Amino acid sequence: MQKTLLAEYAEINGDETYCGGMELNIPKIKDIVQFFAASKEVISLYKVKLMKMLWYADSLAYKRQGCSLTGLAYKRLAMGAVPIGHNIIMALDGVEYEEIDFPDDRIGYKFLSKKNYEFQNLTEEDISILNEVIKFCGKDSKDEIVARMHKEKAYFETAEKDIIHYQYAKELSIS
Repeated sequence: MQKTLLAEYAEINGDETYCGGMELNIPKIKDIVQFFAASKEVISLYKVKLMKMLWYADSLAYKRQGCSLTGLAYKRLAMGAVPIGHNIIMALDGVEYEEIDFPDDRIGYKFLSKKNYEFQNLTEEDISILNEVIKFCGKDSKDEIVARMHKEKAYFETAEKDIIHYQYAKELSIS
């Protein structure tokens, strides 16, 4: 799966505008997913919410440090920012989730934490950024985080299905 994800980024990997000036860092992506899943402050970490939290983490890192955490590029879709290759990210070794059947015939993907997981690829600054994102939107429901994302300049100034430029991180509603 890692090669498949890298192939998705072949033409833009590390690009300043699309990837926040960072090469795709798959081990860090897995650590961040696990960090969010393990947090007691994150309520109901389903796919839609996780994708927004990844975007906020990368954007906040870019705003503070001048580069994203993961190197992911995000497209503007109806429910907000979604990383290119989001389905591949879910299938990465070490990313665990369970399928939940909802009464309205939808299927949700709830992310699970692993016991005794070691975050080998996260720095203290990374963890600070992730904790800030958790404080900002970890308790949000899916609808709340989607509504929050829709108010971001990065969302409403990017055309549907286009890649969101990291320049918008400067105007992020989280500091």
